[in-house]
Amino acid sequence: MPPCAARRTSVSSPDGGRYLDDIRLAGLLESVVLRSPHAHAEIAGIDTSRAAAMPGVRLILTGADMEAADIGGLPCGWIVESADGSPMVAPAAPRALHRPGALRRRRGRLRRRRDQGPRRRTRPRPSRVDYRPLASAIDLKGSVEDGAPQVWEEAPGNLCFDWEKGDAAAVEAAFAEAHHVTRLELVNNRIYAAPMETRGTIGDYDQAGGRVTLYTSNQNPHIIRVLLSICTLKIPEEQIRVVSPDVGGGFGMKIYHYAEEVMVVVAAQRLGQPVKWVADRQEGYISDTHARDHVTAVEVALDGEGVVTAFKVDTVANLGAYLSTFGTAIPTFFYANPMPGPYKAKAIHMPGARRLHQHQPVDAYRGAGRPEATYVLERVIDRAAAEMGIDRVEMRRRNFIPTEAFPYKSPMLWTYDVGDLHGLLDKAMEVADYAGFPARREASAQAGKLRGFGFAFYLEACGMGPSKMLAEEGGTAGQYEVGHVRINPTGSVTVLDRQP
Repeated sequence: MPPCAARRTSVSSPDGGRYLDDIRLAGLLESVVLRSPHAHAEIAGIDTSRAAAMPGVRLILTGADMEAADIGGLPCGWIVESADGSPMVAPAAPRALHRPGALRRRRGRLRRRRDQGPRRRTRPRPSRVDYRPLASAIDLKGSVEDGAPQVWEEAPGNLCFDWEKGDAAAVEAAFAEAHHVTRLELVNNRIYAAPMETRGTIGDYDQAGGRVTLYTSNQNPHIIRVLLSICTLKIPEEQIRVVSPDVGGGFGMKIYHYAEEVMVVVAAQRLGQPVKWVADRQEGYISDTHARDHVTAVEVALDGEGVVTAFKVDTVANLGAYLSTFGTAIPTFFYANPMPGPYKAKAIHMPGARRLHQHQPVDAYRGAGRPEATYVLERVIDRAAAEMGIDRVEMRRRNFIPTEAFPYKSPMLWTYDVGDLHGLLDKAMEVADYAGFPARREASAQAGKLRGFGFAFYLEACGMGPSKMLAEEGGTAGQYEVGHVRINPTGSVTVLDRQP
C-alpha cells in the first residue's frame, strides 16, 4: 500500500475531476507564505514572536531553518557556456525558497484548517520584517544600461552568459554581397500563463517508514520525483512518491520543481501531519515562472530576386533573478535550433546576451523558444517583402526549402525528414480563402474595423531529443534512448544501442 494511502480521502469537483484542492488527508494543516513587497531588498531582521503566539499557528519556517535542514537549492537543468568558453553565471538558488527578488527570504506559517468548505485565507503576520530596499530595474532594456542596478555581484552588467551559434563568417560574407538588407527590431513581451487552477501542493510524511508522498498540481511528476531526490530533499528516490491529480491548466508553467513543494514536505516531517499550500491568484503572479521577454535585432541579406542569403538574429533575453529548471535552454537550444525554419538560407548567425533581472525566473510557455523563433522569422520576411515590393506569398515561395531537398539538414541542429512547404502554403491559402481577403478587409473597413492576414510556418521539435544529443547541447539529464532488441531463435536476447 502506498504510504499514507489509508488516510487519504477525496471529493470530486463539479466537473467530475479531482484537483489538488479536492484531496483531503486526516489532520491536514494549511500553510501560507509571506512574500516580500520589494523587488530587490536585503532582510535586516525577522521577528516571528507575534506570529508564533497567534492561535492555530503550529510552525514557522524561515530560510535559515531550511538551510539548517540541509535542503538543497532548486536546480537549473541546462548548462550554457558563453561564446568565449567561460561558464554561465549561476547564482546559488535559494534553499527551497524560490523567489523573484535577489536576497529575498520567505516564511511559511501553518495553521489548522477550520472546515472542509471554502476557506478564509487569514495570514498570520510576524511582528516585524525589516527590509533594506535596493534599487531595481523593472524592464529588460533598463537592466542592461550602464549604471543599471545589479542583481548579483558575480554577474557584472547582469550578464548570465553571452552566447552565439551559427557561422558568423558566412553571414558577414553574404551581407557584403547583398543586393538588399532588411533590418527590424522586435520586442517579444514578458508573459504569464495564469492557469485556471493556481499552483498547489500537499506534503505527507510517513514517520515510521521515512517515506514522502507529495501531491502537486504539476505537469511533470516523474521529473519532480527525481529532483526531490537528488537536489532538494536528498533522499533515495524509492522513498518518494509524487502524485499529480487533474491539473487545471499548466501551459509549461507547471513543469518545474518549486520551493513550496519542498516547504510542505519539511513542515509535514516536523509536525507529523500533512501540510498543504495553495496559491491565491495574486500570489501566483509573483511566485510562478514567467516567460519570453526578448528584445531582438534581426537582419536579412537578400539577392536581387528576393531570396534570403543570410540571417543575423541578435537577441537579449531575460532569465529572471534566478535560473529556472529549463530557463537557460529556452532562449538558446529551443530558440536557435528551429532557425531558419522553413527557409532555405544556409548562412545564419545568432549572437546575443542572456541577462539576469530582478523578477520571477523565466522559463517555458506554450512551445518555449519555438514561437519566439517563428515570430522573428515571419516578421522579418514580411518586412523584406514590403521593402522589395514582392508579394508576401511569393516571397515565401522563393525562399521555401524545395520538396525534393528533403530529408534536409538545416544549418543549425535539426534534420527535417519530410516536407512539402509549397503544397502546404497552397492548401492553407485555399482553406483561408486568401483570394477573397481583400473583399473581407474592405467590408471590415466599412464597419469601422481593421482586418489583417498573417503567415506563420511553425517547425516543432517535440520530446526534446535523445539523451546523448541533449548532453552535448548542455542538458544535465536524459530524456529518451533509442535501441533495438532481438529475440533470437535460441531464446537469447540481443540489445543493440542503435537500429542496424
